[in-house]
Amino acid sequence: MNTPAANGSLAERFDVPIDTSLARRFHERIEDPRLDTLDWLWQHVAPEMAGRREARTAALLVAASEGDRNGFRGRMHALFHGPGGTGKTVLKDWCKYTLPDALGCGPDSTGAGLRLNGNTGDLGKLGQAHEGTLCIEEFDKFGREEQKACYEAMSEGYFEVDKGGFSGEIPAETRIIAVANSTDFPQPLMTRFDFIIPMEEYDEQETVEVSSALYKSWRDGYLYDRLEHSQPVLPQFLAWVGEYRPPMDDDTLSAVTRLLERLVREGERVGDIRQKQAYLRAAYLIAKLNMRPITTYDWVRAVEMMHPEVADEGLFEDVHEAHEAHVEQAADGDEFGVDPL
Repeated sequence: MNTPAANGSLAERFDVPIDTSLARRFHERIEDPRLDTLDWLWQHVAPEMAGRREARTAALLVAASEGDRNGFRGRMHALFHGPGGTGKTVLKDWCKYTLPDALGCGPDSTGAGLRLNGNTGDLGKLGQAHEGTLCIEEFDKFGREEQKACYEAMSEGYFEVDKGGFSGEIPAETRIIAVANSTDFPQPLMTRFDFIIPMEEYDEQETVEVSSALYKSWRDGYLYDRLEHSQPVLPQFLAWVGEYRPPMDDDTLSAVTRLLERLVREGERVGDIRQKQAYLRAAYLIAKLNMRPITTYDWVRAVEMMHPEVADEGLFEDVHEAHEAHVEQAADGDEFGVDPL
């Protein structure tokens, strides 16, 4: 069984050996200004899946998210919802079995549930996953008290218990990857998820692609025992990135603030301050995974990941154009300069 790390840093959570040839490839990709890490790394999240880029990228950022610091939340959380047969459980199980710090839990998987077994004093999975990742199956089937504990843990990094003679706060600074058939949750709980991803039924082309991928995996694994025994790419990459902390200068902060004002005034995204904070957490992680300073493009990309309709509206088209020109200039041999906005 996976055991959560002693603290929330990537170096501790992903303490895995790094293949030397992979490390060279990581370095080459980071040094190439034409490549963005997210554009290739998402494919190493549940690689047996076909498509589902949005969901797999969200899982990637949750896995890469750091612990809380100085009263600010660094952890990210994702909820994947939709009918059965849409890949939710495949994605959740891959995270549970592949991330070294991950644990899993379902509504009937443990007597202690998410909180605490009042009869035995056994700690539930929320506390066990402190400073790690908890992958929750059928989250909509948990009781309100269990969901309330998740709400507290997602927000504060601990939850309160008054049960079976025990009364106190239990540390639970965990990242949550939850799957559910519906989103019938209290609104405050919903606002704690940074990513809420609908997993809709596959269309005709997606059905063919997903089934073809499954057929190949079945043939290779079941008939010919062609199993991949090497350590998956994602944990190695996160271990390689380690403690890098991307900077953000005053000019970038001012530019991001102006873009936020545009989003609120022109895009009419009023209120929901926690979501506004989530944009910055995701932008930080995008920059961290690219091992470079935070840019305005990172922030715009984070917004459009959480609100795909913003990209359709073209609200930040100028930022995309400036970024493309910036990359082309760097690819011609020029050094990266100041962030274009």
